[in-house]
Amino acid sequence: MGVVFWIVPVATNKHLDNYRISLKILSVDYIVMCLLNLYLILFVWDQHFIGYFNFVRVLMCSTQTYLFTFVMLNLLDLKYVTYKRLYRNILPLAIFVFVYVASLLIYGNFEIDSLADIGEGFQHPTMIIRMLFFVYFTAQLIYYSYLLYSNVRRFENEIENYFSDTHQLSLKSFLGLYVALVVFGIIAMLFILLPFSSYNFILTIASILFYFLFAIKFINYPKLFVVIEPAIYLEPENDSAELTEADDNRLLNAQRSRSNWISLKNSIIEGKYYIKEQITLEEMAQLLRVSRNKLSNLINSEEKQNFYAWINYLRIEHAKTLFLEHPDYTIGQIAQQTGFSEAANFSRTFKKVTGHTPSDWRTANT
Repeated sequence: MGVVFWIVPVATNKHLDNYRISLKILSVDYIVMCLLNLYLILFVWDQHFIGYFNFVRVLMCSTQTYLFTFVMLNLLDLKYVTYKRLYRNILPLAIFVFVYVASLLIYGNFEIDSLADIGEGFQHPTMIIRMLFFVYFTAQLIYYSYLLYSNVRRFENEIENYFSDTHQLSLKSFLGLYVALVVFGIIAMLFILLPFSSYNFILTIASILFYFLFAIKFINYPKLFVVIEPAIYLEPENDSAELTEADDNRLLNAQRSRSNWISLKNSIIEGKYYIKEQITLEEMAQLLRVSRNKLSNLINSEEKQNFYAWINYLRIEHAKTLFLEHPDYTIGQIAQQTGFSEAANFSRTFKKVTGHTPSDWRTANT
């Protein structure tokens, strides 16, 4: 997979530069991990006990956590990953390696027979460094999980501020990589505390599966990117090109007030723009002859919801009216007439908004 990362073709797109960089990083990472695991198989595999807080194992896990996290962040937030942040996060690993090697040369190695003897480990500098490194890895895992979570939430918000339908974007499949990273990190941490060959075998198999599945999802990212690109990389707008000077001044002044939002909102509801299947923020802004940024800001500030949530709220309110006026309509017909491409997605959204399934709501209200 490391070789595949290096040679996989990527469409010509300036916004995919970060993805290309991530591919190269992962390629080197996968090849290095292959060599390290080969070393473990040749020289460590036949050992029943490889030592509590094994420094090489912790270093491998910590390095992987660092690389995978920043590879994901590189896709989720273009501005977050900087050389300063990269160097600042790799520096502790370099310091631990230097201090550990120095301690190993001066004081030699030390092992404890069980975790119950951990007190003895505090009496030997090399073991203290190994335990501190494990504590650092635990803190690293928690901190990186928080970073990924906050950036995933921001990423999802960007998507939902542009699309009215997200269930077909395969976002859950891609964002599942975040959950997989956290779970795999926790598993690796636990196996460091169980340094026996049988558990090491299980961890190796789990690593192979994780690396393979991660690679497949990552290689398929450009397919998702083609769809979500307008939501993530909005080009600068020029309102004067879309509106006359008189209209522009009138809208700029009016959009600052609540009354103008009511006017725009009424236009959306009366024109039933929200029932257009898979309508985007860009398309609705063009219908209203306002910029998408202004429309997005108004929806978020006045309705206290993002574009996705508000549009689907309007759809469900319209569905309620159709249920009352046309009790003979099927759920599939209602879904189609309210802008949902699938009846299943309509039912999920209806229950999320009302707390009831469409069938239960219709039974109770008709």
